[in-house]
Amino acid sequence: MRALCTQAKSFTRLLDEAECYRQLRQLRWPDGQVRCPYCVSEYITKCWTYFRQPACRRYQCGCCGLSFNDKTGTIFEHTKLPLAAWFLGFYLAQLSQSTAAIARELPCDYHTAQRIVWLVREQVVRLEEGRVLQGTVEADEIYVTAGHKGQAPGGGRKALTFPPSAEGQKARTGTRERGQG
Repeated sequence: MRALCTQAKSFTRLLDEAECYRQLRQLRWPDGQVRCPYCVSEYITKCWTYFRQPACRRYQCGCCGLSFNDKTGTIFEHTKLPLAAWFLGFYLAQLSQSTAAIARELPCDYHTAQRIVWLVREQVVRLEEGRVLQGTVEADEIYVTAGHKGQAPGGGRKALTFPPSAEGQKARTGTRERGQG
């Protein structure tokens, strides 16, 4: 695993792991009342920290008896990437950084950075869903289905149609033979 680059180091100084977990708890439970992600009960019997991630709190539900942590039921649940790196990845993706640039800044490979970018874009689509454009809307021309020239949309070859000649013959179909103009 690579070390964080300079921009990432300055960002992680502002948001250390403990601060990231505080922010996650605040976003997840805004009223401060922890709820079980399995049965949505507010009756929590235990709260402790794990020695490998001291900033991440673990809880045990008094209703269903299952244990969970701050990341259970979120996109961060089964990841090895630190939470600060995820937050930095979200920030860089919102700045329209390329996936390769994000992968260079974070201690991860290209595929993990691609997942972060994909999750940010998916969230933006969810937020924009149902939005109606108003006023004058301009758009450039686009090809909706641009295939290979002379091929049908299904991939098969379509017959070329030639216009009727000047002598009043019917329109011909087929391909031109070599030697004809």
